[in-house]
Amino acid sequence: LLIDVKEKTKIHLRRGEVLELIGNYDDAESDYRAALDSAKDDMALIASVQYALGKLNRNRGNYGPALEWLVKAKETYTALGDNARLAQVLIETGTVLFCEGDLTQAGELCNKGLILAREAGDSLGAALALRELGGMAWQQGDRVAARTLAEESLNLRRAMGDKRGIASSLLDLGSVVCEQ
Repeated sequence: LLIDVKEKTKIHLRRGEVLELIGNYDDAESDYRAALDSAKDDMALIASVQYALGKLNRNRGNYGPALEWLVKAKETYTALGDNARLAQVLIETGTVLFCEGDLTQAGELCNKGLILAREAGDSLGAALALRELGGMAWQQGDRVAARTLAEESLNLRRAMGDKRGIASSLLDLGSVVCEQ
């Protein structure tokens, strides 16, 4: 029923996010692909959908396709000069690589994403990067760094009032404290 292409694309994107959140990945992908089809020449919307498809594939455990979509999103956001969104893509790419066990490259990307997120004033992006970096430190046996990073992520989450993020950070911190 929507005539405005931009509005139609955003509706598909938002609906896909909700469907992904409740675990309905197939329908989420259908909505993301519909958003991609309707985005036409709007590069910012195209990049948002590419990022969403990357995240969706990571959540499914399909790391190869996740990386393919994230590379496209990185290229598009770089061309647009959108460093705030580029930070999100770098952090998400780092997360995928962490899941694959490539801690070196994952750490490099999360650190780059953290720098860009902080420059853009994106507390959520910074908190996500810190969480991932903390997980990598924990994986490598550096419990002190893991705890420091988890605490920093928790402080950002608390400042934002992000209850879901606070719970996640407390879980991370609890794991580190129990190990020490």
